[in-house]
Amino acid sequence: MPPEEEAPSAPAAPASGGAEARRPRDAALAAGFAEALNRRGTPVEGLTDGRGRDAADRFRVYRNTVVHSLSEALATTFPATRRLMGADDFKGAAVAYAEAVKPASPVLFRYGETFPEFLMAPGHLPRHVGECARIEYGRVQAFHAADRAPLAPDRLTLPPPRLARARFVAHPATRFLATPHGGYGAWHDGVPCSTAAVAVTRPEFDVLVLPLAAPAAEFAARLADGTPLGEAASVEGLDLTAALAALLSAGAFADLS
Repeated sequence: MPPEEEAPSAPAAPASGGAEARRPRDAALAAGFAEALNRRGTPVEGLTDGRGRDAADRFRVYRNTVVHSLSEALATTFPATRRLMGADDFKGAAVAYAEAVKPASPVLFRYGETFPEFLMAPGHLPRHVGECARIEYGRVQAFHAADRAPLAPDRLTLPPPRLARARFVAHPATRFLATPHGGYGAWHDGVPCSTAAVAVTRPEFDVLVLPLAAPAAEFAARLADGTPLGEAASVEGLDLTAALAALLSAGAFADLS
């Protein structure tokens, strides 16, 4: 017997006109939802519950829950800043920030990257408060950074010409942060003090914060930017031996190239 012929397949059903018609409406609803989430009092046109009833009250509850959760995440990340400002003032600033800025990542320890700059907006707070927050955010990110062995001092036993050309590779946990308005002292003991910058590092398990005077801060920034050691060391007033020893001891770098 000849092989049976396959039955022809049924033609594909045309796309649902209803689904096509809903797409612009759904996109507009999503855009309105996002805008209302960022702006208190903004209504969401057409937002209903599963039974078709107006869901404005439920949305307000949801929005308040989101803002509260984000402001609590900020309080966890910035405890020293909260102490500097006082609980009530910090809460007000955290809520204002949470209303204006939503997370770019589902991982909440990354939330608040721009909070220090938010606090340092003109006429808002003394700049040392924002610098304190900058250190705290750097510490949290350093804690969660990738592990890597720090650069061993004996790697620097190179012929002088070659050492002068060496470029330093920053450790994944290292952050060099400017604190010219007293942020280090504000973070360390609540009293602003003059420190040009800090190096936040985590060579092993514990996060370290190393204060840097202006020459050492400029030197560290140059190294982090890939400037060869010989050129980076030309900073006026730099104690090269002391600065390099401190940075290596803190595990600020991971390799040479």
